[in-house]
Amino acid sequence: ISTSSSSSSSSSTSKSTPVVITVSNNKKDDEYEYEYDYENKDTKGRQNQSKERQNQKISIKQMRFLGIQRVVTKAIPAAPTEILNEFFSKEHYRNLLFPNNDAMSYKGIISKELIDLWTKEAQLGGGEGPTVSYEEEDGVILINSNEQQQSIFRINALLQMPGLKIISESTIGMKLLLPTRSSSNSSSNIPIYPEYQFTLLESNLKPKGPAPLVWLFNKLTQYRDSTSSFTKVRVEPLSSSAAASSLISNEANQIVFVTDARLETKIHLPSKILKVLPSNVNLSKYEKQGSASIHQLLEKELEPALNSFCDAFCIFRQKKGY
Repeated sequence: ISTSSSSSSSSSTSKSTPVVITVSNNKKDDEYEYEYDYENKDTKGRQNQSKERQNQKISIKQMRFLGIQRVVTKAIPAAPTEILNEFFSKEHYRNLLFPNNDAMSYKGIISKELIDLWTKEAQLGGGEGPTVSYEEEDGVILINSNEQQQSIFRINALLQMPGLKIISESTIGMKLLLPTRSSSNSSSNIPIYPEYQFTLLESNLKPKGPAPLVWLFNKLTQYRDSTSSFTKVRVEPLSSSAAASSLISNEANQIVFVTDARLETKIHLPSKILKVLPSNVNLSKYEKQGSASIHQLLEKELEPALNSFCDAFCIFRQKKGY
């Protein structure tokens, strides 16, 4: 408990100058200020700004939809790392993982904020942020080497809704880790097989259709807070208890292509929306249903793309004589 007064005289304070008494239990959200007017013998209580912010948080419900999916292809005979590296480094083969998405290079400015977002989202998904150089004239530059390739590209996807066509524009940061002989003999984080790391940097939805439906769609999506996505596509040796104990060499010396994807979106529902919802609406149930829908979407999109990628590699290696 503390008191304060702007008066220089205690006698004048006791007559007319209000004294502010602050009561606190060392928690900002529980802190109050009371102003006592000695002249009118009146006490006025007011909460501090942190309490008001707490009330605002209470009046807003955030919903979280999360989908996590792993896709594994059929096993194929192992190939030299150099052949796998060359295949993964070809842009047109990479684009097989984004079918019908019109992948194109990013032409915008690479800002420090974009790099910070890339690093944050990649680390959240268990990956690595980009390696960059900050130049005074050219700004941020992605640093590539024999062990990694980095780029930013954009993809467009068409989403169909009743009466509407939704164009989803996504900006993606790609980090391709390429194992070399030197990296395999060192303690670096470079894997023994090539690995893509795709990080969603920006996502926009553009509706096209009748004006009333476009207006309604924009009203509904204005409550979207953020969308986060991180995907790994890599090669793994086929390892299982059955294969490990097998005496058949062609079963033990096999590889598979693997995709691990994580997609999360968050929306907030302000108090005015919560008030009009029926009392029996279970938001937790909707979160579970929404997450299940995202999971099904990932499963539907990822498996055919990864299988096409694997089939393309089989053709590629045959042309190389393997």
